[in-house]
Amino acid sequence: MGGMGSGGTMPVTSIEHGFSVAPCGPLDRLIARAGLKGEAPSRLLLRASLPALVVWVPLALLAWLRPAAEGAPTLGFLQDLATHVRFLVFVPLLIVVEASIGRRTRLVVAQFAQAGIVTVPDRARFQALLRRASRAVDSTAAEAIIAALAVVFVTSAVRSLASDGMLFWSEQAGPDGVRLSAPGWWYAIGSVLPPFLLLRWAWRYAVWCWLLQRLSRLDLRLAATHPDLAGGLGFVGFGHTAFAGLAFAVSCLVAGAVGTRVLHEGAALATYQWPLAAYVVIAIAIGIAPLVVFWRPMRIARETGMVEYGTFASRYAQEFHARWIDAGAGKEPLEASGDVQGLADIGGGFERVYAMRPLPVTLKTAAAFAAAAAAPMLPLLLAVMPLRDLLKLFMQAMI
Repeated sequence: MGGMGSGGTMPVTSIEHGFSVAPCGPLDRLIARAGLKGEAPSRLLLRASLPALVVWVPLALLAWLRPAAEGAPTLGFLQDLATHVRFLVFVPLLIVVEASIGRRTRLVVAQFAQAGIVTVPDRARFQALLRRASRAVDSTAAEAIIAALAVVFVTSAVRSLASDGMLFWSEQAGPDGVRLSAPGWWYAIGSVLPPFLLLRWAWRYAVWCWLLQRLSRLDLRLAATHPDLAGGLGFVGFGHTAFAGLAFAVSCLVAGAVGTRVLHEGAALATYQWPLAAYVVIAIAIGIAPLVVFWRPMRIARETGMVEYGTFASRYAQEFHARWIDAGAGKEPLEASGDVQGLADIGGGFERVYAMRPLPVTLKTAAAFAAAAAAPMLPLLLAVMPLRDLLKLFMQAMI
């Protein structure tokens, strides 16, 4: 491990090229049969717009046609920012990110084999891990359990809404208390989709994290002098940042829920400042945590590299000193000698070993998750604080 691995490189086979955490599962197979599969922008846009067409548009029509005799709700359909964000932004985003996450996870897995990081002796274990992960993300049983959990969650949420003392556009008051209206029933049915997609992504992310953890335990063939300063694992961090799209989608959902309460229920944004800040921190932590598993092989690679390259550099420096210092100037001019360039090259390689990072994470990796989690909250700030005041506050902070 860590530069001392042996056994050569491994040819890339179909399992490495074919593995990806998305798209997969019974729902995606159904979409494929319907002819909607593919990463082409037109296909992706159609899949992302289907929830709005099937759920949100009927809701808007039913809410508009609602008889006035049923009473004016405390929160109307147009005022319910959370609902609009849920079906017009959140769900489409969870569908759109499938393309980038699927492509990047596929590239990361293939690169482990193409770059020779997984050696021939570990080939069988490597492919066995991929098969297990593939079965997990493609499991019909797992997707059925996720669907059941989504139904339970929506049922519980509908019951809590009926007892919160506030009449939503999806409810109507009757002799027996508050119950769902006609739009409310369609809303309850359609509301199963957002938690289902989110829980399905949580399952896929858990499988991906499990796979990374198991891959980190293989005898990885890392090079401490690799230019990416991560022993050759820099591609893992790059591919992993695709999951920042999930943080962005969830942040949109959170911002929409908070926006509804601030704009139409009289809540103060300051009440949510710490929960929102905590969400950003948690998003960064959840995004980076799976990469921590590579700390041990990267530490071993760096320590091994320091010893090996240190020994080699010492021998070269001693021979250089003996030839050019102890024995005096050689027959050829010093500037024409390849010894000087060799000494510089060894120094550069040794500096890379010392500069090697402890994790395949860069500042850009953390910034990607931070920006994804924080960006949807900016419109929320602009809704309660004019842009002029925000710029003034920023200028005051800079002075």
